[in-house]
Amino acid sequence: MTAFYSEAKPLIRYFCLKKIPQFSKYEIYSSQDVALIISGTGVLAAAIATAHLLTLYQVKSTDAAFNIGICGATSTDHKHGTPVLCHKIIHHETKRTYYPDILIKHHLVEGTLETFSHPVYKNMVSTIEGNFVDMEGAGFYEAAASFLPPHNIYCVKIVSDFLEEKKLSQRMVSELIHQNIPVICELINNIKLLNMNFGDILTENDYDMLHQISQNLRLSVTMTHQLKQFAKQYKIRYQKSLACLRPFLNVTAKSKSEGKIYFEQIKRQLVHE
Repeated sequence: MTAFYSEAKPLIRYFCLKKIPQFSKYEIYSSQDVALIISGTGVLAAAIATAHLLTLYQVKSTDAAFNIGICGATSTDHKHGTPVLCHKIIHHETKRTYYPDILIKHHLVEGTLETFSHPVYKNMVSTIEGNFVDMEGAGFYEAAASFLPPHNIYCVKIVSDFLEEKKLSQRMVSELIHQNIPVICELINNIKLLNMNFGDILTENDYDMLHQISQNLRLSVTMTHQLKQFAKQYKIRYQKSLACLRPFLNVTAKSKSEGKIYFEQIKRQLVHE
């Protein structure tokens, strides 16, 4: 999903997408295995367009959804044209927060995206929590999450400005996306490989160990699910077994609050190694 045709244009050309005639207000382009919709500006437009596309194509859990577009950056730490993979997305108005599961290796900068319902400028920096801002990411993610698991939903944003009050030309926007097509394609290919192997990442012994740790630490259903996701992420990212978790098989939590402390230790170990 892109918000503008200028963002979509380089992708349409690269993937040789053809416009699909249909009775809706959206422009949709597709090939055999790629479909693209242009949502228009704003959170609601992004959510409706995303839901429309994913419903139209009856996506499976092994499909992946992308929001590709430009964003503003709150600092100059990253230069103009830097590709960003958003590992946290904040909806500024509702304060709802989303965490895509990034289970793959990649060469993009990771950062927090904050989605606003209006343009954001430098004089508003004190109200911004994220590193990057846009007007669609949160709407896209919330809609996509109704159809796909979090490891198959990705917001890829290209830094286009530093919140200056100037308008980019359509040509400049297209050029920014075009320059980053190689890293976008690498990301897509890695996600394809992930989905081909995803079911085999955890072995029966892994599941037995995670179940025992969950029982020992008195983890909730949600925390147990998170534990499995972190374990999958660890094995894919670092190409290692879960041997680092074996010491926790000998730990028994006396209360749920104590179990939560151990859970945070495991989380830090699996996420940050």
